[in-house]
Amino acid sequence: MIVDDTPKTRRGAGRVAFHALREAIQGELEAGYTVRMIYERHQEAIPVSYEQFRAYIARDITKTLGSRGGRLKRPSQRKVPG
Repeated sequence: MIVDDTPKTRRGAGRVAFHALREAIQGELEAGYTVRMIYERHQEAIPVSYEQFRAYIARDITKTLGSRGGRLKRPSQRKVPG
């Protein structure tokens, strides 16, 4: 029998860690640090991929949903014609 001693990361742990450091991350963005620099600084504390880290920043800090920084309305905020 093979025993897996790898510690399991709970689902959502990366999101929780990101939100715990949100103010620090936001301050670093305002100070002019790049997203890549901030990710590398907090990579051990926030167990997510770079792409997911960028998505959290876009959704929760800069409030942008477009891949090029465009401000798009979320589907729930779009007006339905009629």
